[in-house]
Amino acid sequence: MKLYLAPLEGITGYIYRNALEEFFPGADKYYAPFITPPIKRELATKEIRELCKEHNEKINLVPQVLTVNAADFNLTKEVLRDYGYEEVNINLGCPSKTVTSKGRGAGALQNLDKLDEFLYGVYESGDEKISIKTRIGVSEAEEFDRIMEIYKKYPVYELTIHPRLMNQAYKGKADRDVFIKAAADYHRPLCYNGDINTLKDYEELVDLISQECNAVMCGRGVLKNPSLFREIKGGKPATMDELEAFLERILEDYSEVFSGETPVLFKMKEIWSYLSLSFDNMEKESKKLLKAKSISEYRIYAKKILRG
Repeated sequence: MKLYLAPLEGITGYIYRNALEEFFPGADKYYAPFITPPIKRELATKEIRELCKEHNEKINLVPQVLTVNAADFNLTKEVLRDYGYEEVNINLGCPSKTVTSKGRGAGALQNLDKLDEFLYGVYESGDEKISIKTRIGVSEAEEFDRIMEIYKKYPVYELTIHPRLMNQAYKGKADRDVFIKAAADYHRPLCYNGDINTLKDYEELVDLISQECNAVMCGRGVLKNPSLFREIKGGKPATMDELEAFLERILEDYSEVFSGETPVLFKMKEIWSYLSLSFDNMEKESKKLLKAKSISEYRIYAKKILRG
């Protein structure tokens, strides 16, 4: 089973990805946070920094595009090809209201005729390396039957299914039964995403879906436990020394990119908002860390959490 890191906007950028690959390797693919067209013939400075090859030398990276306009997607795809990316992923899964209100991400599932038209415009060129990440519908799981019929019409390079509804966002449980049903007669590469937070979660999941898919995508589970992929592949859990070095590497790299401590602290606090969930009886220290006003104060509380 292949293992993929899901994209989380603002967190799993190239600095986080490179640190994860150095300290806790195991991901077969990393998905970059989405690009939103329209773009011109060149990516924005921030996007270039994220996607340039020198920042992703050891990373098998897949860029993701957020749009339901075929012309915009095709132009963006060609720009990404110029940067050396063969596979390009379409984001049809983001549940954020700022995205879905514009009919993008999971919002594209609100108008299936338009979705079909969009995918026709994307795949009519015969491009064989365009993948999709999707939710299972807007408000009812039964919607996914028709959505899958649309996907089966096109040569999707790999389909990643997050079996939650748009209206659920990240609440409730991922509906594995819907995934299994959809996968039963889908004969292209398939990836599962959702509620894989521990090694036990992964093992239970694989027992259910091993015949249905070839890959698993994890996001928040890796943010909570950076060694999750290594553990899945038979390695050891992270030691406190490793976690400390991992976080320090990220902090130092952010300090080189940003001017001043405030944006660096913001980035580290984003990471800790997930990582702290792995530490029992550390709520008080975690709250203090998330309120830290300087890097020196941050380091004090990070060390207390890591060292107990």
